[in-house]
Amino acid sequence: MSRDANISSLVWAGVLRLLAACVPLVANGYWMSIALTIAMFTVLSTSWALFSGPTHYISLATAAFIGFFMAHYQQHKIPQQALKFACAASALAVTKSGAAQSIPHADDVEMFLAQHNQAK
Repeated sequence: MSRDANISSLVWAGVLRLLAACVPLVANGYWMSIALTIAMFTVLSTSWALFSGPTHYISLATAAFIGFFMAHYQQHKIPQQALKFACAASALAVTKSGAAQSIPHADDVEMFLAQHNQAK
């Protein structure tokens, strides 16, 4: 993409943001609800793209990482241990297909860590 095309894209993005910012000033309730719905779907599609990655398949490895980290840190208050536990949980999560069924149980994570600690 050329420099002129980049500048043109930035200008159009700025104009669209300016127009979106002016909607509450000039719109009635109906158009406000339309604008809000468009904004919500924009956020939803952006988060879906970030969540699913380039493959467009849902992976809950990120959710497993954050959830296991917070739960383990809440119980033991040792960040290094919680980070290790969370990394193992997300590693196990990417080995299974599906959404909720890909999140491992804590026992599986502990067994995974025990197996890989012996390998060192």
